[in-house]
Amino acid sequence: MLGEVPSGNVIRKEHLLVDDDVIVTHGSAIEGTAILAREMKGDLQGYVSPSLLARAESLLFDPGISVLRAVRAAMAAGDVHVMHDPTEGGLETGLVELVTATGLGLEVFADRIPVLEETSRFCQHFKLDLLHLIASGALLLATPPDTTATVTAGLHAAGIPSAVIGKVRPASFGVLLRDRGCYRPLTPTARDELARLLDHS
Repeated sequence: MLGEVPSGNVIRKEHLLVDDDVIVTHGSAIEGTAILAREMKGDLQGYVSPSLLARAESLLFDPGISVLRAVRAAMAAGDVHVMHDPTEGGLETGLVELVTATGLGLEVFADRIPVLEETSRFCQHFKLDLLHLIASGALLLATPPDTTATVTAGLHAAGIPSAVIGKVRPASFGVLLRDRGCYRPLTPTARDELARLLDHS
């Protein structure tokens, strides 16, 4: 899809600043969860309830994988420095891409990342890394701290769940995930977890 936008309305990743908050809408691996429910249904029947499986299948349409509503709600609510839609390679790859253009650092808090029950159960069953499972349907936003609450409130008013999951840091900090008090580097993946699973199924 191609389009035009007034130059004053363009949001570029270069606008990212140290101390910006990082917000994610919906959660990790919306599309990946829906595809697993549809493509691996036989493997999942008996492991999860029919209602959970049906709920996971419907994620493709509710909330769906378009981020347009979330973009409009966030833009209408307050100042947004950067937006990015993670897709193949999952949320972790998307987070790395968020800061790559600027070379800044990033601190992400694992315990703040929203994960649906369906996603968690499926990834446990198939031994997948949910942070590297295709994440279409989520939107990453970076906002200055003084507008973060306004933006998340605007998303909430539009019926879009969101969570503040990280903070932009100086380059010297690195691009790190904090998980149970320990840090590890956030790394992009050359191969999505879904592709890895389907190639071996």
